[in-house]
Amino acid sequence: MTIGSTPDLDARRRAVAAVWDDAVEAAGFSQDQVAYWISEETPSEIRDRAAMYFLPGSDPDPPYAFSEAQLAEATYDAMAERHRIVIHIDFELPENFDLAAIQAFFAAVFRHELEHARQADAPDGRRALEVDQNLVDPVLSMRAGGIKGGAEYYNMKPSELDANAAASVHVRSRFPDQVPILLAAEVCGAMLRSNTEPEDPASLLRRTVCFLFQFRSIAEALSESVPVASRLDLYGGADAAAIWDHLTV
Repeated sequence: MTIGSTPDLDARRRAVAAVWDDAVEAAGFSQDQVAYWISEETPSEIRDRAAMYFLPGSDPDPPYAFSEAQLAEATYDAMAERHRIVIHIDFELPENFDLAAIQAFFAAVFRHELEHARQADAPDGRRALEVDQNLVDPVLSMRAGGIKGGAEYYNMKPSELDANAAASVHVRSRFPDQVPILLAAEVCGAMLRSNTEPEDPASLLRRTVCFLFQFRSIAEALSESVPVASRLDLYGGADAAAIWDHLTV
């Protein structure tokens, strides 16, 4: 199969369809709580991602890999209240991936993204993801942005550790023969490096603030004249600010 050819894209669509239902069930969702779309022309700035997850209720802005028709469907009425995933079907995979490896890959991707959905549904989960996106990501960008291998910091975020753990356990139980192949691939190895289930998503806010504290000096520099605790209160609420204050004592 040649990457990018029509037969390859057709095989990928079949692989995606084959693993979706199982991933949804494994994550504990019903089909009317989640939805996915397939993008065939992913914008260049996000081609390094195999998929993207979008919270219920909020409109994707910018539309990322949604086509105009897909965006209209994803933001209309009851569909907008689902956890939504866009699969980037044109994601560059190693040439040695056969159909079984492709299925295992997309099974990992779905389970990874659906763990983010579980995180969002947990107590304080959305606040944890807000802290992650608005405070942790800028800190990691300053720490290792543009450095080869710097993505390892990103994969150590609690939200990503848990999503990768969910993907790993899921694929290891269903595609054991494909695990060495996926582990050897730089583009997806991180999703297979866990023998254990993710942590309880109800603890995600606490763990995210503690992770941020490891980079205290960077967080304070980026926060400038506003105390980090105040920014945490904005995105994560009083509990997040209190955790930071406790750590600084």
